[in-house]
Amino acid sequence: MPELTEILKRSRAEAVAVLSRLLGDLFEAEDAVSEAVLQALQIWPEQGMPRNPTAWLLTTARRRAIDRFRHGRFEAAGDDPFSELSEQAPDGNLSPFRDDLFRLIFTCCHAELSQEIQVMLALKVVAGLSVPEIARAFLVQPRAMEQRLTRAKRLIKERNLEIDLPESTVLANRRVAVRTVIYTIFTTGHHASQRPELVDKDLCLEALFLGDLLCDLFPEDSETTSLAALMRFGLARSAARLDDSDQIVPLDEQDRSRWDQNLIAEGRHLLAIVNPTAPAGPVQLQAAISALHCEASSWLATDWPAILALFDALLMWDSGPVVRLNRAVAQSFVETPKAALAEVEKLAEDQRMLCYQPYYAAKADLLLRNGDAELAREAFVEALHLTSNPQETAWLRARIARSS
Repeated sequence: MPELTEILKRSRAEAVAVLSRLLGDLFEAEDAVSEAVLQALQIWPEQGMPRNPTAWLLTTARRRAIDRFRHGRFEAAGDDPFSELSEQAPDGNLSPFRDDLFRLIFTCCHAELSQEIQVMLALKVVAGLSVPEIARAFLVQPRAMEQRLTRAKRLIKERNLEIDLPESTVLANRRVAVRTVIYTIFTTGHHASQRPELVDKDLCLEALFLGDLLCDLFPEDSETTSLAALMRFGLARSAARLDDSDQIVPLDEQDRSRWDQNLIAEGRHLLAIVNPTAPAGPVQLQAAISALHCEASSWLATDWPAILALFDALLMWDSGPVVRLNRAVAQSFVETPKAALAEVEKLAEDQRMLCYQPYYAAKADLLLRNGDAELAREAFVEALHLTSNPQETAWLRARIARSS
């Protein structure tokens, strides 16, 4: 039941957020909620899904945690960490749960952890992403990511780190990692290679909500405002990415009348209020690139020279393989596919590209445009091996057939 799995994933993250605040122990909360999820998988298919899945999980996990701590420190101290939750599952307004989710992101971004560990932990615990999804975000194999997550949890326990929300004066030090978490949640939903749907709109909207909360917390931060704009530009185009038969429509063939002009206008407004005297940061540059795509009246009208210039500026901040790959695609429309292919071939030296599906898809497209159908087919086959999404699979198989 894919729908049940996705609902449980969302509800699980929200329940962990609330329970960890009450317990003061992230991993104990995660264990209790995991047990509740297993119970839900047994009960819900037979009895039906509850009206409020998050409340059901939270109440069930709460009871399990009470059992676990019945003779522990909470009762001994006469302190009930669950007092703000009633025995009955609350069926009313659960909007504070999403605020707790936001709080938990900051909680995971502990100052004594590396930013990589902060982001990995938050994606697993807060966003409820699967290990393959997190691995894709870090350009590593799932097995390697599983090992990293295990080491991260062991490190936290060995150092006896208190995973809790810092004072407000310290929050600003964690916002870069928090932005990374929120944007990774968004991109996972926007290009859901490991999910049943190509676009997981609920996950994208959750990231948008969290991004807006971050803007409220840091209204003067240009990169945070730019993140809110960037996500709006991306989400605005999502409806046109599939046709009426649920087949993928590439950007150059999309019906731009289906793009959400309200979201595009909101994104433009956010970019307009970014401090013009501050140097453009990496998120602002990405938002400016996305804005140029959204502002073009057609594929042929896209300002590729301006996009390429922005990628060159972005490389000063981030010279990683994903940025370089996207720059090569832009380069192919300013210069030639052959020139871009030379840059893409250099990226093959980076082992991380071997598990990155868009690398092979982009390479295949450049090869086709350069007139090498046989090598393009081989690249499409490699891309096919790295996706489990049915729409993406169908599209890649069609491209393989056309290049044969």
